[in-house]
Amino acid sequence: MKYRHYIRKRIVLVGVCLMLMACNDWLDVQPKSQVEDNEMFKSETGFKEALAGVYSSMLSNSTYARELTYGAIGVMGQEWTT
Repeated sequence: MKYRHYIRKRIVLVGVCLMLMACNDWLDVQPKSQVEDNEMFKSETGFKEALAGVYSSMLSNSTYARELTYGAIGVMGQEWTT
């Protein structure tokens, strides 16, 4: 009786270990909207897309549109207050 219980515990333990070892692949899911840098810069098209992304982010007021034209430079020249 104790021998059967011991064998069942071993089978369950081996089964759980095998199930946990197979979990690595499905945990590494990449979103479709994000690309890794080594994949992005493999081709000229990827480089151009990254550069277009940088240029489009410069359109926001917190970066190029305000801070490099009249924002921070105006504050340093004491033309504007913060």
